Amino acid sequence: MVSRSLARLEAELGIQLLARTTRGAALTEAGSTFREHAAKACAEIDLARETILPAGHLCGRLRVAVPLTFGPTHLAPV
Repeated sequence: MVSRSLARLEAELGIQLLARTTRGAALTEAGSTFREHAAKACAEIDLARETILPAGHLCGRLRVAVPLTFGPTHLAPV
């Protein structure tokens, strides 16, 4: 799925973002530049989300490491 999405992006941009070999893949110069700009855009989106969320409002996944017996007795009722 990732390969198809990357191939579509490369086709849309008309440039190769990854140099592929039989042993792996590495970013091309264009790929590195695109990654830097995309990272900045993602950071701006994260900042916008943090700005509009009410103060103290938590969201996201919470992982809890507890014994198996804890779930049925404490989490299942909730």
